[in-house]
Amino acid sequence: MGQGSQVLAGSQGRGSRIIVLYHTHLLSSESVLLLQAFLEKNDTDTSLWFTSELPVSHRIRDWFVEIPVGGIDRNFQNYLSESGSNSLINWSDIFTGIIDSWRTRPLPKLQEIKEVKTFVYDLLMRNLRWVEVTHFLLDVLLKHTEITDEQRVAAVKCLASCEATAGGYTIPSYRIPILWENLFMQLRGVFYMKETHIVDAPSGTGRVSKARKRPMVATAPSVGGV
Repeated sequence: MGQGSQVLAGSQGRGSRIIVLYHTHLLSSESVLLLQAFLEKNDTDTSLWFTSELPVSHRIRDWFVEIPVGGIDRNFQNYLSESGSNSLINWSDIFTGIIDSWRTRPLPKLQEIKEVKTFVYDLLMRNLRWVEVTHFLLDVLLKHTEITDEQRVAAVKCLASCEATAGGYTIPSYRIPILWENLFMQLRGVFYMKETHIVDAPSGTGRVSKARKRPMVATAPSVGGV
């Protein structure tokens, strides 16, 4: 972008370009910064047309006029018809599936750290950002109908303790895997449900009291320091 605009000049000595970007609510923070720099240099001969499910980022909002549009996503519907699939898994489905898996598993084991690490690097390879992960998880936690209120509150507290989760914030790339692993291991503990048996009588009496199910919250070390 910003290079080669002279090919549109023609005989009049100048020309204009229109660049169309779909689903721009998925743009990374770095991409928004690049667009900001581009608009500051080329706003006289270039127009950007966006489609987005969310308002344009505040960094570049001054260059745009937002026009609400209703209806279906025609490109997505065309993709579904061409692919022959009636359903596609999105990130909300993936995180819901992970939570449901944790709800049915027994006591967390040390070996599960490898599984969490693998999932974290799957997210990184698909360029899913830290801010997006926390937002997806929050949506899932608020909408999930089978988790208890106690679990929901404990899980939201884990998210609330995460740093750099607001729009426009970034964290060093080397810290992202550490933050994700820490968060997922905490949530793994939140969704572990254990039947706790408390012996409330002298030995040999056979009287055992069963406590109600309660979430076991993992106590992970802080990742802020070295």
